[in-house]
Amino acid sequence: MNFDRIQIEDKPLFDRLLSMSPYVDCEYLFSTLFMWQDVLGYQRAIEDDCIFIRHPFRDRIQYHVPICAPERIPEQVKKLMALERERLELFCVTQEHLEQIGSELRKHFTAEENRNFSDYLYLGEDLRTLAGKKYHRKRNHVCKFQNAYNWRFQIFTEAGRELTECIDVMEQWDMNKLEDASWQEKLLVGNEMNAVDKCVKNFTSLGLVGGVLYIDGQPKGFTIGEMVIRNGIKVGVVHYEKCDSNYAGIYQAINQMFAKEALGEADYINREDDMGVEGLRKSKLTYHPVRLVDKYTLKEI
Repeated sequence: MNFDRIQIEDKPLFDRLLSMSPYVDCEYLFSTLFMWQDVLGYQRAIEDDCIFIRHPFRDRIQYHVPICAPERIPEQVKKLMALERERLELFCVTQEHLEQIGSELRKHFTAEENRNFSDYLYLGEDLRTLAGKKYHRKRNHVCKFQNAYNWRFQIFTEAGRELTECIDVMEQWDMNKLEDASWQEKLLVGNEMNAVDKCVKNFTSLGLVGGVLYIDGQPKGFTIGEMVIRNGIKVGVVHYEKCDSNYAGIYQAINQMFAKEALGEADYINREDDMGVEGLRKSKLTYHPVRLVDKYTLKEI
């Protein structure tokens, strides 16, 4: 099996195979794998209408569940078991994956939950309308922001001035974040900038959509995401969201604006994981996810 870098030309194949699956987790998005491959070492092999993904982890290799027609997953997992000299490890395995792997094959593995990688899945309508008592405080934050500032929100789908302004916001956000950051946080920010750089250079080819929030004509926040189809269901995904937090309510405002204007047709919106960051976890939970997409590492016994 020949593993190599993920190429932008691979996107149509990824999209076709993933469109048949019920997965809504961000680790199985082409854009995620492509943008983060230089940081996390993702490689792909394509064989018999199936995509295999691997990456180094500590002193061993981990694999994604093979990307192929769902009914073929058990045979492709067996292929990896025969290929791997050490015991096979499957990374970011969802509940849907476990069901497709099947109970007999699962007997050969232990399962370890990775809470830090659980994706937050919301009803699209909830994030667009913020309706009901549970979103009362969110609506107040948005209303206060809109009344306090001279703002404008701009959606874009092509690389241009707006994308450059996103980078300006990101660099300022990084500078503020790094002032009192630990070395782990500095490493995370550096890795994220590497992924954002690949996003910028391949924005149109990746099929991404962005939004910039201006205050007094100056960019103060941005978000980048995409819309994908999974088994006939429209899922919006938010990859990046950075704002100048000196403006009260800016995060609540951009969250709703992007959900309305860029992901208006999404049945669900995936705002990805919290990476184990306590503040981020608390914030994501306050938006009342309809589901946490739990993920497991399977280790061959």
